Amino acid sequence: IGLVGMKKIVSVILDLPETVQFLGMGLPSDILVVLAMVTIALVYSAASGVHGVVWTDMVEFAIAMVCSIGLTLIVYGVVGWNTGLHDKIQGLGARGDELMKLTPAFGIVLLYYFFIHPIFTQGGYNPHIQRFLALKNERETVYMTIYANIINFVLKPFPFYVCGLASIFIFTD
Repeated sequence: IGLVGMKKIVSVILDLPETVQFLGMGLPSDILVVLAMVTIALVYSAASGVHGVVWTDMVEFAIAMVCSIGLTLIVYGVVGWNTGLHDKIQGLGARGDELMKLTPAFGIVLLYYFFIHPIFTQGGYNPHIQRFLALKNERETVYMTIYANIINFVLKPFPFYVCGLASIFIFTD
């Protein structure tokens, strides 16, 4: 999914044509963009080892969080900060009360998210499996799992929740 997004962004930013002449052949520019991105990622991952991957993950996480918090502050300011957002939500009546609930209604989404999805993410499908295998022992794996869950389910999505809630009032009547 990330490669598809980057392929589209790079193609637009660099204003690439549909095909590019490369070594006497007309190749689709999308393929060249993907090959370039994969090559860059492989080179810096192989050159730096596990420690380098950890450091680049930290840098990428910091950049992503700064950008998401910045976007949230911009959208939050447009909607009128805390009081403006609160007044707009209260103006929705019963629907506003539903938006303000901290726990969503039990349904198929929660059933999938808490019961079905954890079963499917075991046995090699888990995207963090390489990080688990790189750790020294089970204790570090448990700590890393707790840390990753806090980062992935609390810190990273929160700015997007606020941004999404505020955008309801920016883009709709």
